[in-house]
Amino acid sequence: MHLSRLRFIIGLVLLLVGPRALAQDTASPPLLAVAGGVVLQQTASNTLAPYAACQPPEGIVAPPWLAATGTHFVLETQPEVVRQTLLAQGSAGGGPLPTNFFLCDRTTGTLYQIADQPLNPSFLAGDVPDNVTVRSAPAWSPDGSAVAWTEQTSGSAVYNLMIFNLAQLLVYQIPLAGLPAPAGVPAPYPVLWGAEGIMVTVISLDDTTFQVIEALYTFDAAGSFVSGAIIAVGGENADVILERLLITYQEREYLGLLYARKGWVLVEPRTGLEQPMPGIPALYSPAAPDGIALLVALDASYQLNWRVLVPAGAAPLPDLLGYSRSRV
Repeated sequence: MHLSRLRFIIGLVLLLVGPRALAQDTASPPLLAVAGGVVLQQTASNTLAPYAACQPPEGIVAPPWLAATGTHFVLETQPEVVRQTLLAQGSAGGGPLPTNFFLCDRTTGTLYQIADQPLNPSFLAGDVPDNVTVRSAPAWSPDGSAVAWTEQTSGSAVYNLMIFNLAQLLVYQIPLAGLPAPAGVPAPYPVLWGAEGIMVTVISLDDTTFQVIEALYTFDAAGSFVSGAIIAVGGENADVILERLLITYQEREYLGLLYARKGWVLVEPRTGLEQPMPGIPALYSPAAPDGIALLVALDASYQLNWRVLVPAGAAPLPDLLGYSRSRV
């Protein structure tokens, strides 16, 4: 479940261990989860049951991406052409795999496919050229009215910013022809969407200095360019950024970066100016600011996990017996 805002818990000693948060205010829509490839929804008896109305026809490859309103969510799925390749070959090498997106309207129980593969797709089929589309994870607008992602189709050197408008049920495509090529294995630019706009992270390599440059390009809700800022520059022994999150602190929005050595910092998205982070990031629902929160923690293998903090008097978690819990 994706709650909608980050804040800080300062000086807190964490005693609970890391279950996935499935908690909500009683006035909010039912909670969601994915287990065993099945979409689950909270029932009136506070258990989880299959949500058949919004079960996609393809395998689910990530947790549901929930809008801040709680009324819609996006699912990333595995296209049939990828499934067939993996069945035949056992693996698909390095790099991101092509995905599709399905959007569920929970108010009507309607499932829409909002991102598909090209006509006559092919993927790692010997002498046949690839014809597939790879995509970043989706990012919802703060008001839940639109969702954005980046994508690239085989044979094209241009990545596109895609914006799906919920009211119109239309997808808008904005070419990102002027941005640097991604360093390393080509992959779609990661996307965040906050109060500053749609933020596209670009990690590129300077061919002269051989330094890795991380920049943040901001676009408005229509896809028009707003600003660009360098977030980090580093050489071979530079500190590694492990996580990037949007965080609200003192009524301002920042990009929160988690470094392997120096820990968390706050970065102003439009200028790249950095300052120390004064506490531990926590994820919570604006509808229930004093309710259950999620505290971020880094495990021994540098994986980001969330741990549940249940205040006294908060509603209990749903019955998750039999379901494994994973990262939010």
